[in-house]
Amino acid sequence: MHVSACRCNINGTEGNLGCDVVTGECTCKRFVINRDCNQCRPQFWGLSAMADGCEPCNCDPGGSYDNDCDKINGQCSCRPHMTGRTCSQPEPNHFIGYPDFLVYEAELALGSPVSPYSLFLMERKAHVYLKKKPL
Repeated sequence: MHVSACRCNINGTEGNLGCDVVTGECTCKRFVINRDCNQCRPQFWGLSAMADGCEPCNCDPGGSYDNDCDKINGQCSCRPHMTGRTCSQPEPNHFIGYPDFLVYEAELALGSPVSPYSLFLMERKAHVYLKKKPL
């Protein structure tokens, strides 16, 4: 009979109860994975003694490429000219414009020509909607 010691990571194990006596698997905290509870789940970082074991990456959706971060220091993958752990700060001599700062193609669109029949149908729908007699 071969007996092995549990190798549960103290920081990642729920209540530090050790491992299952049959499988050897540890009971991991909420955001911790692997047999030995030694790694943060994807999109989490900083394995520690905190209640959930790791904390969310919280990468800025506009400043980072995705919500994955370095498992040790929590650094997100920043887009060009963005900085900070979560990529929420512009580099020096750069700024983040307000959402209405950008002009979108739809705002400049002239639309397609409307046929007289289409105008007739739109007017008819408007009259029905307003409970007026149709034309």
